[in-house]
Amino acid sequence: MVALITVTHSIIDAGLARFPRPEEVLAGYAVAKSIATVLENPLFMVRQTTVALVKDRRSYHMVRTSVLGLTLFFCGLIAAVAYIPPLTQLFLREIMGLEGAAFAQARSALALMPFLPIATGWRNFQQGLAILREGNDLLPVATLFRLLYLVVFMFGVAPHLGIGGALAGSAGFVGGLVVEMLVMALGLRVLLRRQKADFLSEEAPPAKDESEEGGRLTWRGLAEFFVPLALTSLIMTGTLPLVNGFIARGHLPEVALAAYAVALSVGNTLVNPINMLHQVSLAFVDPSDPRSVARVRSFFARVALFFAALIALVAFTPFGTWLLLGPMGLPPRVAAPAQSCLGFFILIALASAVREYVWGVLLQARRTGGIGGAKAATTLVMAVILAGGLALYPGHMAIVAAASLAAGAIVEAALLVGYTRQAARPRQAPPGAKLTAPGAAR
Repeated sequence: MVALITVTHSIIDAGLARFPRPEEVLAGYAVAKSIATVLENPLFMVRQTTVALVKDRRSYHMVRTSVLGLTLFFCGLIAAVAYIPPLTQLFLREIMGLEGAAFAQARSALALMPFLPIATGWRNFQQGLAILREGNDLLPVATLFRLLYLVVFMFGVAPHLGIGGALAGSAGFVGGLVVEMLVMALGLRVLLRRQKADFLSEEAPPAKDESEEGGRLTWRGLAEFFVPLALTSLIMTGTLPLVNGFIARGHLPEVALAAYAVALSVGNTLVNPINMLHQVSLAFVDPSDPRSVARVRSFFARVALFFAALIALVAFTPFGTWLLLGPMGLPPRVAAPAQSCLGFFILIALASAVREYVWGVLLQARRTGGIGGAKAATTLVMAVILAGGLALYPGHMAIVAAASLAAGAIVEAALLVGYTRQAARPRQAPPGAKLTAPGAAR
């Protein structure tokens, strides 16, 4: 599913590259999308919240009400940026540094973005419900319909609508999510009918802590679960507008923004499968069994090297040049820096494999305290590199941005490895305390 989602972004970029003045179109759309996705980002945690907390009638309605409230809040937030001129000027011109045609394209792209939280929030809510009913196969099917819609719209419909390229990109992006949401709703309805089940049981599980009353979810428990996830997610995605803001202040910002946006979509397509590997180490690593550790590490290394080789094929061979200039239709002055940026994704792939292995181990041990700190440190490192690059190499900001992304990934992996080793050190037992052997009940 992750691979399909990243392909959808590449389809949009390829479609926009065929519009007149593609540098300005791609730059404006990339900035508008980054602002909207950051503002609505906490909604990406709705799926995990639904899976973990929906247990009975009360929890179902509480989570659904929360999703509705969050959806409306983020719709209003993005609408304020899109439709209130002073806020539009603040975000696009003052913060992101856009001027001229790129500013006009980004402003038009923002016009449809207030509808994005509706599609995102309810799609994620329905995905969580499907996972609860073991309907995981519905998720890639819905994403496949989104992909098919984008192919038809971006290459068959949008060029004939007579609208701006960035606005067409927003219509594809938001419309694709709406299609995915509707397919999920239909599939979930069919699934529940087949299972003759619903989520409205009056039964409640036993109470786990003081955030639950009589085994039922409380608003306090819901907030304590969701807020930390939302804050972590905001840190993760806040880097995108940060990077775009620095790029926009360099020389030829339209070209640099377009090149980085294309490199990011292609690179993420090849890196995102690695980002799911933490589930492997979570499920199969037994710290007391060196053979399981060795097998999982070997598997991670092979997967990372495979995708690193694919990235190298695109970044350093004529095949990559053909891909960017041919099927993706990029102009040469965008394709050249985009291909240079892709070389850094080899480092990102390798560092991501290390990070995902450590994440799985930390989740298994329920030691997640260091994950947020590592992500914050990553953002700081990226900001320092971007600031230095803007001062020294303002004409190559797309490449500087890719280098900062790679450096951040390496720093994050190193910090997490260090945190894991520190957490694994045996703590000195208090005087008189009894020691338990490894593998004892816990």
